[in-house]
Amino acid sequence: MLVLDDEPSVTAAVARELRPEQYELLLAHDPDDAFELLATHPVGVVLGEQCMPLLPGAEFLGRVRRLHPQTVRLMMSGYQAFSLRTVAINQGAVQRFLPKPWEHTELCAVIAAAFDLHERCAPGCYE
Repeated sequence: MLVLDDEPSVTAAVARELRPEQYELLLAHDPDDAFELLATHPVGVVLGEQCMPLLPGAEFLGRVRRLHPQTVRLMMSGYQAFSLRTVAINQGAVQRFLPKPWEHTELCAVIAAAFDLHERCAPGCYE
């Protein structure tokens, strides 16, 4: 799983929350690093922040969709702008949205469901 957020404290918090689940986590703090990790590691789930200075999360996840259609793409944000979520989901860039701050149970359930979807689907069935 790849987690992208420009705030290192957020990626560290996600890693702490998911530690008991024993997922292999890749952490990135800018889109270039995230794309490099995607190019060099098999990744089933990507969790990206919407509000980043270099590249909005919806655009990042849209590129992930085109380059790595087999990934399940999740977006998180502290901003609850309904229009941002709707556009990202309707354009197919994102399968699910997680609010920040997240609730532990919801985060774990969404991540588990994303991995389940990734394992059940043939490549590209959730584009």
